[in-house]
Amino acid sequence: MIAKTEIEKLLGGGTILSCKDALTKVAKILHKVHDEKDTNFELEMAWICADSGYKFAMVPPALIAASEEQAKKELEDEDQDD
Repeated sequence: MIAKTEIEKLLGGGTILSCKDALTKVAKILHKVHDEKDTNFELEMAWICADSGYKFAMVPPALIAASEEQAKKELEDEDQDD
């Protein structure tokens, strides 16, 4: 239910995101809803967009790592604001 709410918030504003911009948002949602006891999970992503030649392809590990790092930072910042 948390993931659905976060996705609705993300899409509700009518904002259009590129695939690269969406990576951080998706990583943030997944980290937010993942069981907090199991903090060591491996995030894998795939996409179909211009960056993949409109074919199903795994997102490059460097992009996943950068997105995941930014998502974790945003979550930490939110926790500090509370």
